[in-house]
Amino acid sequence: GSSGAGSNGAGSSGTSGAARKRQRVDPPMSVEEALSLCGRLLAKVLLDGDWYSVDDRLPDFVLEYLVTDNTTSLNSLDGALAALEQCRPGYARQYRELLARGAHEWPAIFGCDELRACDLAGCESWDEDELLTDANKASLVIDAVKHQLVSVRRQALIALKEGFQGADNCDRTLDGRPGPHAGQDNVYNFQLLLACMTPADLALRLRGRPVSGGDDVCARLRYRQQTEFAAPVGSTTQGMGPVTDAVYARVRGWLDALVRSLDPQTLGSLLYFMTGRKTVRASDFLDEEKDTITVLIWGPDRANIKEASRAGAGNVATVDGWLPTSSTCARQMQLPAYTCEAKLREQLLGALKQMEEGERQGRCEFGYE
Repeated sequence: GSSGAGSNGAGSSGTSGAARKRQRVDPPMSVEEALSLCGRLLAKVLLDGDWYSVDDRLPDFVLEYLVTDNTTSLNSLDGALAALEQCRPGYARQYRELLARGAHEWPAIFGCDELRACDLAGCESWDEDELLTDANKASLVIDAVKHQLVSVRRQALIALKEGFQGADNCDRTLDGRPGPHAGQDNVYNFQLLLACMTPADLALRLRGRPVSGGDDVCARLRYRQQTEFAAPVGSTTQGMGPVTDAVYARVRGWLDALVRSLDPQTLGSLLYFMTGRKTVRASDFLDEEKDTITVLIWGPDRANIKEASRAGAGNVATVDGWLPTSSTCARQMQLPAYTCEAKLREQLLGALKQMEEGERQGRCEFGYE
């Protein structure tokens, strides 16, 4: 864009008002263009090998559509409800409650005398005179879900897919005209490179896999010992103090034992606490830069020590009152050097519980729109 009067100064020979009016301003990107760009970026990071950095929120049926040209998983009742659960959990719960009731109860629930199938499904595949029955209610729900997830979003799905598949399909508009990159040599052609990928492969690469157990997590932990006093960082009022070799080794052993004792759900929460994700990369190769998690073990700072000394002889400074904290971007957990194994377990599990409660209170449900 051009520099206006504010950046040129009052006495400059900047662009005149008339000239500025004649300058072309690019129109805002359309929804289809934005989705096509998202598809291209998604394919590129997959091919570049940086796929796990993508925070995938696309439902399974969308990943299926990207690589198979169909959405057959929506053709069964279980598949349709599972897809709806990923996109709109509230709607999925309502459909499950309806299916548990007899068809004769549905009109009263919807506040009408009779319920026609085409009105409930929201699509034209049902005869306008056909009534709801126990025999057709499951098929009706499948069509209603497919209408919500596919039919009303067809143009958006096409745009996303065309971007994902690359040059052969992306370099034309939805009405068939040549696109902005047509004929350019620097456009990726993703279609052939991604042709062998299944929906399950795509989901695994984007979302990662659950850890196989505590040993899997422990293999990713890299410990650091705080060796000097450090001032408080950010909003925290707690500085960090050094720990002895004996204390460091003891706390490290306690954490390893605790991690190996956790159930799969709690292990997922611990990973989420430390890294912001409940899964790990699908690759069996452990990349020291991408896959490891640092655990910094720290002790009382100068303020803790002074406070304990003022309390009188025999008082020892501890950090037992502090919860662990994490820097998920840096994949690092700051773990206080607790005085006993039971306190470490109590405080770490307490931090996970606090995190989950905060998530429930502060995070809205994701909906595929």
